[in-house]
Amino acid sequence: MALSPIANMYINLCYLYLLYTTDNVSTSLLLGGLLSKREHDLVPTHRIMSRNEVNEVLAALGVTLGNLPKILVNDPQAKKAQAKAGDVLEIDREDFGKGYKYYRYVVDR
Repeated sequence: MALSPIANMYINLCYLYLLYTTDNVSTSLLLGGLLSKREHDLVPTHRIMSRNEVNEVLAALGVTLGNLPKILVNDPQAKKAQAKAGDVLEIDREDFGKGYKYYRYVVDR
């Protein structure tokens, strides 16, 4: 079944809303389980960085680990990546065809 561009945009907005406002909402009930909010195209990839990679990034940015933005260990994407407190996540986002990398320090509180 093909959806109109307006319908696709509405679905994307609904999933973004769910992604940023809920943690345990099961999207399998929505749209008959056709889409998962954690697997959606608009959700950037998160991966745990090695210690060597973290040291290189910190040196290149001229910051310390404590200066990085934080992400909670119980964040849905941190859970998916199986991150633990003390890890650093690299987030690959694509905005308007350009790739950007963001870094988050995983904390438990």
